[in-house]
Amino acid sequence: MEKKIMREHMKERFSTAQVMSMNPPVAESLNIELNNSCNHRCIYCMYHGEHAKHTVQHKVMDYAFAKKIIDNARDYGFGSKELGLYISGEPLLYPQLPELIEYAKKSGFKYIFLTSNGSLADKETMRKLIECGLDSIRFSVNAADRRTYQLIHGVDHFEKVSENIKDLSELRKELKSDIAVSLSCVMTKQTITQREKMIKDFGDYVDDIVFIPISFSGLEEGKWRSEFELKEGSDIEYDDNYICPIVFNTVYISAEGLVMPCCNIMKSEYSIWDLNRDLNLMKAWQSEGFKKYRALFMEQKSLKNTICEECMLREKNRIEFLE
Repeated sequence: MEKKIMREHMKERFSTAQVMSMNPPVAESLNIELNNSCNHRCIYCMYHGEHAKHTVQHKVMDYAFAKKIIDNARDYGFGSKELGLYISGEPLLYPQLPELIEYAKKSGFKYIFLTSNGSLADKETMRKLIECGLDSIRFSVNAADRRTYQLIHGVDHFEKVSENIKDLSELRKELKSDIAVSLSCVMTKQTITQREKMIKDFGDYVDDIVFIPISFSGLEEGKWRSEFELKEGSDIEYDDNYICPIVFNTVYISAEGLVMPCCNIMKSEYSIWDLNRDLNLMKAWQSEGFKKYRALFMEQKSLKNTICEECMLREKNRIEFLE
């Protein structure tokens, strides 16, 4: 996969599905969650935030098992375009992350990427990841000053993250590395006025900055929302004609070793396949579990009372790109 700036990657991955079939080609995109733990507590995080509807039971994938998944994916061609080694957790907490990146790269995965909060991405850690073959990293930085950052992320890591991003810029030059580096920021009432400051402070150190309007998918109702929602009291408008590409082109695997229909429902009761019992991604991809979700879109069934009903990808104007 050619080096792409983040907005191009997101447009490509989350645009309307191009191949709709009960048995589509092998998924070119693969995400493996190595751990679902995180050292931040972002206020609107559906996994770790204080207002999340569901509690995450912390899991760490066994390194040997992770390599077996890599082997099985390689044998069938899953992840031929891209391999993400994260979903709901902070990937830099995984002890064998550099080794697994190197293993995957040597196994033939040509594009490996991460999303991180950046607090653990010091210069030597990033040096290891780059030397092991990491192709892209996106930093989630959701405020442009220390006070607001602590309010949103729940930790006082703004200065550390800022320093790490700047150090990585110097490291890229030192190593003559073409690793793609981008930054995403969730826009809230607290940060909507900080866009220009974000660009000014970080624009020279990253390839791209993406601003994403806040979503309350997977979060509790309550007065707390009024502190963060962009348009107070506004109703979310969903696109009834949206065709989800995920169940046609992507496989998500949880830290428990469960194949999931998408990254927004990482609860075991929604799993499609248990790789602990049968480590066969092709069987999972062709299973009735996946076909059930594909049928929702192929047969234009109502999404009411399904896990897809309030998906943030169906929210109109969901992703806003800075030009």
